[in-house]
Amino acid sequence: MKDQILFSTVQCGNGLAIGVVTLNNPTALNALTFDMLAATYSQLKMWLEDPFVVAVLIDSSSDKAFCAGGDVKTMYHQAQTSQGKEWLTDYFSIEYRCDHLLHRYPKPVIAWGHGIVMGGGMGLFMGASHRVVTSQSRLAMPEINIGLYPDVGGTWFLNRLPEGVGLFLAMTGAPLNAVDALDSNFATVCIDNQRKSQIIESLCQVAWSGDDNDFNAVSVVLERYAQIPTLPSHLLTWSLHLQQACRSDSLTQCIANLDAIENKDPWLENALATLQQGSGITAHICFRQLNQYQALSLEEVFKLELALSVQCVLNGDFQEGVRALLVEKTKDPHWRFPRAQAVPESYVDQLFTPPWPQNPLHDLGAMPGSFL
Repeated sequence: MKDQILFSTVQCGNGLAIGVVTLNNPTALNALTFDMLAATYSQLKMWLEDPFVVAVLIDSSSDKAFCAGGDVKTMYHQAQTSQGKEWLTDYFSIEYRCDHLLHRYPKPVIAWGHGIVMGGGMGLFMGASHRVVTSQSRLAMPEINIGLYPDVGGTWFLNRLPEGVGLFLAMTGAPLNAVDALDSNFATVCIDNQRKSQIIESLCQVAWSGDDNDFNAVSVVLERYAQIPTLPSHLLTWSLHLQQACRSDSLTQCIANLDAIENKDPWLENALATLQQGSGITAHICFRQLNQYQALSLEEVFKLELALSVQCVLNGDFQEGVRALLVEKTKDPHWRFPRAQAVPESYVDQLFTPPWPQNPLHDLGAMPGSFL
C-alpha cells in the first residue's frame, strides 16, 4: 500500500486541526485497494474520537481523478481462487463500513471531487456532508459496463432522486458534469479547483464549536467560493422524459419507453447505447434496486449490497465484464444472456440471496450524533 493513501493534518490554532485524506494511487485513477480502504476506515475512526480534529477533507493527488472506483482487477483475480468468497466478503465489508462511517460521521467531511468520480469513488463522495465538484468533474455509476451494479450505497442515494432518474443513471452509467451534479444534489457546491488551498486556509479561521453548528460554518465557507459552471444541463433537460419513461412495471417496457424518446441528443444516445451493450443482469438488478428497496435504511442498504456484490462477482456477469474491458481489453463481453429481456427473474433472485448464514455487516448501526 506504500503511499497509495496519505494522511495529514492542517493545524488551525488553539490545538485544533483538519484531518486530510489524500488518495494517491494515480496510475490506477485512485482505484481503492483493500489496504487503502482499511487504512482510511482506521484513520477516520481515530479522528472521530480525537476532540482536536474538527473536520475531515478527502481529496486526491491526481489532477485527473478523485477516484475511479474499486479495485476490480484484484476482485476479478481473487474471484477465481478457492478463497474468493472470503476475500470478496472482506473487501466489500471494509468498503461499505468506510462508506457508512462517512455517511454517519458526526464531524463535517468535505469531499473534493475534482476529475473522475465513479463507482467506489462515488461511495466516498456521497458519504461526505459537503461535496465539492469543479468544472472538470465527471460523476457516474458505470457498473453496467462490467456486470456489477451501482453499489457503495447506490441503493440509498439513487433512490433519493426523482422517480425514474436514479433508475436511468443506474442502468446507463450516464456521466454527470458539475451542473448535473448540482441539479441532482449529488454535489453541494462547484468551486474552481485552484481555490482549494484558500478554502483550507479559510476553514482554519472558523470558530469551531464542536457541535452541529460546524456543519453550517463549513457551508458558509464553501459558498463564499462557489461558482456557477458554464456547462450544459443534461439531467434537467431530460428529467421529465426519463421520469415518464422509467415509470413502468417491467424492465422490458422501461427500455422500450427510453428507446421511444424523440430528438435524443448525443448524451442521451450514448447513455442508451451503454444500456443496450451492457450486462442484462445488471439492468435487472438496477430495476429492483430502484423499485423495491426505496424504504430501506442506510444500514439495511449496505447489508443488502454486501450480499448482492459478493454474488454478482462470483455468479453474475462481473468476471466476464472485467475480462473484456480491463484485463484482456477485447471490449467484447459475452454476457450470460444476450439481452436484458432474456434474463430470467429466478436468476436474479439467486443473486439477491445471501451467500452466508449471517451477514458480516449485521452489527452496522447508526452512530449517535450523526447528521443523518
